[in-house]
Formats: sequence, structure tokens, C-alpha cells
Amino acid sequence: MKKTALPISLLLVLALLTMACNLSGLTGGGGEKPVATTAPSGEKPVATTAPSGEEPVATQAPTGEGTGEEEITYKPVEELGWLNSYRTRVLIKWETLDEPKEESSMEMVSEFVKEPPARRFIMSGTGTGEGDTGNIEYIQIGDQTWMKMGEEAGWMQVSTDEEAFTFGEGFAGEDFVKDLEGARRVLPDEDMNGVLCRHYAFDETMLFGAAALGELTKANGEIWVSAADGFTVKYTFNAEGQDLMGTTEDRPGRVTMEYEVYDINANIVIEPPAGVGVPEDIPLMADAKVSVVMGGMIMYSTASSVEDVVAFYKAEMPANGWTEDPNAAYSMEGVAGLKFTKEDRAASFMISYDEENKKTNVMISLE
Repeated sequence: MKKTALPISLLLVLALLTMACNLSGLTGGGGEKPVATTAPSGEKPVATTAPSGEEPVATQAPTGEGTGEEEITYKPVEELGWLNSYRTRVLIKWETLDEPKEESSMEMVSEFVKEPPARRFIMSGTGTGEGDTGNIEYIQIGDQTWMKMGEEAGWMQVSTDEEAFTFGEGFAGEDFVKDLEGARRVLPDEDMNGVLCRHYAFDETMLFGAAALGELTKANGEIWVSAADGFTVKYTFNAEGQDLMGTTEDRPGRVTMEYEVYDINANIVIEPPAGVGVPEDIPLMADAKVSVVMGGMIMYSTASSVEDVVAFYKAEMPANGWTEDPNAAYSMEGVAGLKFTKEDRAASFMISYDEENKKTNVMISLE
């Protein structure tokens, strides 16, 4: 199925796919932190305690009854000083409305922890089109990142800039409503994922950017916004028409999207993938800055000289049960090589000095 750009709410997905997936719409300030429990795997979160603080004043109407248009306002996420962790989920589905039937879906689940800084992202796709099925998993803890592209693929560990991960960055709440001319307030306010929310609804008549969606025939959506702190807790969007995002050209189709944030301030633990990293019997220099661990390759840098690194491995590898192969060793100005064996394993070292960065690079190949 052809995927095209959608310059409205679904544009948020593109940010997720570039790993800038953070709390969508967490904006606003004040109020005490909401409490929510961790949802069982595969289940929707169960609402617990709504955030404390002063509730909005409103004339309560029967459930589902709406009021007139009401502006939805948001404030910067930086004002949510009480926010320490959360999870988000985005589910998008595309399908044709005629025959032959084509459909696909994409689900993205993310979790974030402020201290120590960590995030995890899983994207999975299904569908009838070529390349629609697959998954990506991404974990960042501090300045180390692990990535896996597909079920059968192995993990790759790389060094990243810890400052590149700013807790709470990414989507802003305005992205959900910037193409709306107005939204209808639905009363009474509701508890959504443990947060007391103002509820809004909209349809295609309120989308002033509707022309960019394709030949839109009808659309509707709902938004649940924290009453105390003004961040988006849940958002849904449904549209039908011609040439919509994800549908084949010149065919009628349907697009649906659901976003939600949950497990706010839950005890979320993000850990490196099991069995991934530098083997225990491969020592590294004390100041090693690991840049890549992938398959049987390890790369890192150190401030030590080439000679000091060579001396280190000549002493430490035998101490870890390895035997040096003297016939494989070599040395020249700024470059040296070593090889060790252990039972049916082999470890080859290429050690070189980087004149430009004034550091020594070490590449270890394991077989």
C-alpha cells in the first residue's frame, strides 16, 4: 500500500519513526502529579487516582452531551516538574474500502524515564503490501543505545550523545489541534487512564486543513486533555475518502489513529537487552568509550597510547583464559595487531592512533 504524507494529526507518526518519540501533548503546569498503575501486557491501562488539584468549574451535562466550540490551550512541557515517567501508544490503520482489499497497520509503544535518563521504543507493522510487516526496537540508557531491526536481526549497541535525549521533548499538544477551527466540549469531564480530563469532539467541518488529507468525505475525532495540567491523554482520529494516507492511489480508503499516554509516574524500569554487549572475558581499558558493539565486533576509543593498549591486552587476555598467537601479532608506527584464542573462539585486535582526535581506537573482532 502506498504511504504518503499527511500534514495533520498523523504527521506525528513521522516524528516517532525518527526516534523523537516522546510524550505527545504533555504540556501545561501546576497541579500535583497523577497516579496510575502499570497495565498488564497487551491490556489497556486501568484508571486509578485522578490528579489532585482544583477541578474545572463546569455545568455538568448528561454523558456525551456537548457544548459549543471551545478553544483547547496548552503550555510548555517544562512546567510539568512532577513528571518522572510515562508510556505512550500510537496505533494507525489503513485500509481500502473497495476490492481487492488492502490493509496495513502500525503500532508504536514507547516508555520514558527521567532519572536516570532512559527510553524504549517498539514499532511493529502488519499488512498485505510488500514491506508492510516488520518491527523495530530501540533502547537508550544514558549515552548507550541498542537497536534491533526485525525479529531475526541481532542487536547493535552504539554510543550516543546523552544530551540528545531530552525528557518530554517531541510532540506538543498543539499538534493535535493546530488544524482545527474549533472543537465541541463534551460533558461531563472524564477519568482517562487515571487522569481527570476535559473531553472534546470534532468532525470534518472543523478541519481547515482537510484539503491536504486527500479527497476527504468524512472524518471525526476526540481529544481528552488533562483538566489540571493541560496535556493530551488520549486522541482518536478517523477519516474516509480518496487518496488518503496509506491507501492506494485512486481508490477509496479509511485511516484511523489512536494515541494515548498512560502509566504516568509508574515504576518503569528500562534495561539493556539480555545477552547483548561486551563479553565478560573481553577486558576494556578503564576509560574505554564504546562506540559500537554489533555481532562479533567491538569498537571503542581510549586516551592511552597504542603501546599501553598492547601491553594491557598482553597481560589481561591471558588472565581471562586467552592464549596469545604470537605469529599473528604486528606493530608499526601508530598501528598494532594482536590475536588470542580460547577453546574454539578467537579474538583479533587492531589498535591504531587517531592523530586528528588525539585518541587510540581499538577494534576487536570475535570469531
